[in-house]
Amino acid sequence: MYGSTLALNPSPRRIAPYLWSVVITCVAALVRAGLGTFLGEHYPLGTFYAAVAIVGWFWGVSPAVLAAVLGYLVGDYFFLTPRALPFGTESNALEPAVYAAMCAAIIALVYRVQDRQRRLDQALNDHASTRRALVESDARFKRYLDALPDIAYTWKAEGSLEYVNPRWVDYMGAEAVSDEIVAANVPAEDLSELNERRSEALRRSEPLRAEFRLRDRHGRLRWFLTRCVPIRDSKGSITGWVGTSIDIDDERRAAEALELSERRYRSVSEAVDFGMWSADNAGRLTYVSARFLEFLGVTQEQAEAQFWSAIDAPPEEIQIAAGRWERCKSTGEPWEWEYSLRGKEGAMRRVLSRRAALRGSDGSVSSWAGFNLDVTERYAAAHARDQARQRLEEVTNAMSIGVAQCNRQMEYVWVNPAYTRLLGCSPEQVEQIQGRKVEDVLGRAAFKRLEPTFLRVLNGDSAEFEGQLESGVDPNRWLHARYTPIWNGDAAPIGWVAVIDDLTERRALEEQLRDTNRRKDAFLATLAHELRNPLAPIRYATQLLKPGTPAEMAADARRMIERQLEHMARLLDDLLDVSRITRGTLEIRRDTLDLRATLRHAVAAARPLAEAVEHDIRVELPNEPLPVSGDETRLIQVVGNIIDNAIKFTNPGGTIVVSAANDGAMVVASVRDTGRGISPEMLPNVFDMFVQGDPNSQAQSGLGIGLALAKQMIDLHGGRIEAHSDGPRRGSEFRVLLPRVAERPAMQDSLVDAAKVSVLGASNIRVLIVDDNVDAADSLALFLKIAGYQTRVAYDGRTAVEMAEILKPAVVLLDLGLPYLNGHEVARRIRTLPWGRTARLIALTGWGQEEDVRRSRPSGFDEHLTKPVDPEVLIEHIMLLTRDQAQTGN
Repeated sequence: MYGSTLALNPSPRRIAPYLWSVVITCVAALVRAGLGTFLGEHYPLGTFYAAVAIVGWFWGVSPAVLAAVLGYLVGDYFFLTPRALPFGTESNALEPAVYAAMCAAIIALVYRVQDRQRRLDQALNDHASTRRALVESDARFKRYLDALPDIAYTWKAEGSLEYVNPRWVDYMGAEAVSDEIVAANVPAEDLSELNERRSEALRRSEPLRAEFRLRDRHGRLRWFLTRCVPIRDSKGSITGWVGTSIDIDDERRAAEALELSERRYRSVSEAVDFGMWSADNAGRLTYVSARFLEFLGVTQEQAEAQFWSAIDAPPEEIQIAAGRWERCKSTGEPWEWEYSLRGKEGAMRRVLSRRAALRGSDGSVSSWAGFNLDVTERYAAAHARDQARQRLEEVTNAMSIGVAQCNRQMEYVWVNPAYTRLLGCSPEQVEQIQGRKVEDVLGRAAFKRLEPTFLRVLNGDSAEFEGQLESGVDPNRWLHARYTPIWNGDAAPIGWVAVIDDLTERRALEEQLRDTNRRKDAFLATLAHELRNPLAPIRYATQLLKPGTPAEMAADARRMIERQLEHMARLLDDLLDVSRITRGTLEIRRDTLDLRATLRHAVAAARPLAEAVEHDIRVELPNEPLPVSGDETRLIQVVGNIIDNAIKFTNPGGTIVVSAANDGAMVVASVRDTGRGISPEMLPNVFDMFVQGDPNSQAQSGLGIGLALAKQMIDLHGGRIEAHSDGPRRGSEFRVLLPRVAERPAMQDSLVDAAKVSVLGASNIRVLIVDDNVDAADSLALFLKIAGYQTRVAYDGRTAVEMAEILKPAVVLLDLGLPYLNGHEVARRIRTLPWGRTARLIALTGWGQEEDVRRSRPSGFDEHLTKPVDPEVLIEHIMLLTRDQAQTGN
């Protein structure tokens, strides 16, 4: 029904040509009728040809055919002679044929003209569509350029400027770009090189790349990298140029020594590291830069499918990014993602991809454009920074010094485990402290004390604090804190870093060092005193040895000198023993001894001193042996030091008891006195170096090293020494405990007994004494001469060698520090002589360190003795070295 209605009611626009055909035919008939007086019977259908042509030209073939038919009918009826019905038998057949041919020709001509016009119109429409597409493409291309963060421009084929994006205006503040503006804002040397490279690029039709400085609207010069590439048509001809100018000032200044591994821009499509890409409004890729495709090793058709598979990231992360891209395609939101991309050869690059929607005039998304940035170096630097920070945290976490970081709000940002321990917390509570207020963690009192320091640091100054905070696990802990402000470019610090060191142990050590220093000063003063004391009686005694002094007084003077010399020698021996023990070079010559004999010798040596102050020394020893393994000389020295100490600190008329006994696996020797005793405060330190008795005691003497030396020697023997006292004025007891050993069938004779051996046949032995100290050499020569030896004296090394060649002595006593030739050189020369190979050389010197003893052996010395030497010990050594040349007896 609806369709038939349309058929019965055709569109007015479709009927109008036919109506015009009828009207114009009527007009033609009227015109012919009007021309009848002129034409007569001629050309009866002439005006209808014009009607057919007009209708055909304006309205087409069909209306023209209608006009031709109507024209013939009207003309045949009105103007043909005789008038009759069309195609009547009486009509002239030639006129209709001519009319039909003429109308057909006119209609054919009109058709050809209209067909050509139609094709021309179609061609013009196609050309207009192509031009619109070109304009749209150019607009989209310029939008791409406008979206770039850098200055982008295009040249015409000959190199003249065609377009520059808005970044130029943003940077320069000038709308136009001219040679004058460029010359005014680019330094001359940069402009010269830039023009040279531009001319070279145009001449060779090659891409342009140059770096230059450009002054911005504020007059500041910044470095730019410009890249410009030619645009070619399908035949390879250059149709234009396109390029970008990138601000590389920050990168150039920050890393001038580094060379960019890849240039960011080579063309507009390659304006960034991996180039530019575009997509249609549905997100389907329409263009991808050749460089990006080359990196992936795929074609543009494969790019979209291969892109996601080339990303090196967890699958769930890729899925989230892809889902976000799908959402952005539907909403038109910008899309950004940083990811690792694997190339065709396995190379990994870090890529920052950005995508932005290009919208039409109606606001809908017409296409997408974006670019890919290679941020591998930045990512590597950030990764290296994170690793460095991680290593720093590992180091600070391993430190014993507390480290903390706080912000301007006085909140903890980060602390290390050592800091938590200072607060009395476990290292696992680090995260509980972070974010809390400093006042809440330290306490109100400690915070108020430190608040001025915090405020000073927040004003930009470094500060320190040292003292007790009375907070944390130990309120008496002494802390030292250094506070350093943290800056991030703002006018004020964003916080501070605190480094806290616990000085409690160091201050205790410093106090101990000060105490030791006081003891050292007291020791040096005492040493000077103790060394001066014997010199006075020695000086007085030497006056008594002058001729004319009664023999009894001279003998007393000699004994006085011997006692004082023995005292001085003992002081020096103690000092040397302390040095040897400190350096670990004291030699213990072990042998199985009966401790009873050792104690008797020590008591015998101390008895004269005890009798001088009217002390009663008692010896209580068992009948059975007390076998120990040790050095008899050192053990006598230990017990002698203890007895001497008891004598000094016992008032005249006191009692000293020396006893010993077996106690299981140990042998215990005891020295007990009725002296002044030891205070409880002094008792723990009695064996320390330089510790002496009551400073107010009149009996104080010695260097304060005797008991310390005794303890160290007993330690070397594998034993121990103990001190006991019930307090001041209640006496004291020292006990020496040594490991007990198996008893030998016959105990060794002590060295003390050996000192009683005298030498027979000494007159057959020549002794050469060499010393630059004339008194020492002469007195020793006199002593040995009295003992029966033949003696000669030399006072320098050269004379000693000459006398030795003449005398051929059996024994040479050599000082080492001699004029002209030292003792080592004298010994070596004597050893080169035939008789010198059997001579006995004894180094008699004040140099007694272990190194001095070692040096004397290679020089040829048989013995090394340190001054002052006990005369009886010296005779014993000479006797032992020359026993094959003399006879000994009791």
